[in-house]
Amino acid sequence: MRLVKVLLITAFVLLMLGLAGCSSGPKPENEAQGRVTFDDVKNEPPMTEDEIVRFIEILPSFAPLEGGADPKAEMEFYRKNSITKNRFFYLRSKTAFASLISAGRPPDLSSVPQALHPNDNEISLIDKHYEALKEAADTFNDSVRSR
Repeated sequence: MRLVKVLLITAFVLLMLGLAGCSSGPKPENEAQGRVTFDDVKNEPPMTEDEIVRFIEILPSFAPLEGGADPKAEMEFYRKNSITKNRFFYLRSKTAFASLISAGRPPDLSSVPQALHPNDNEISLIDKHYEALKEAADTFNDSVRSR
């Protein structure tokens, strides 16, 4: 069972890392069409518990937008959920990394900027909300795979 959890979380991380493929960040007017890079999020503040809870709530509804095929719908998602694309990517990255750490499978973060390394408090928060995050990630992954 634990192996299944680790594999599902690993799939979530791989989907998340697919967003980080560009070398330059998006311009505001093209935000939905550009890809978020690690450099774009290096100055983001640490995650809060309220943000983690909110991220868990909205993650499944992002599945139809995965891959950026509909930039207008993607921008509407960010607007409707009062979050920037950069902050969503940041939360997605850190929750994925912290989930792997919580599951006892710490990822190699040597090529990831320090700002995306989960701190002890963030890992504790993910531990606290692990089951809800896992359920949201499973729903997200199932939706993406069924497209």
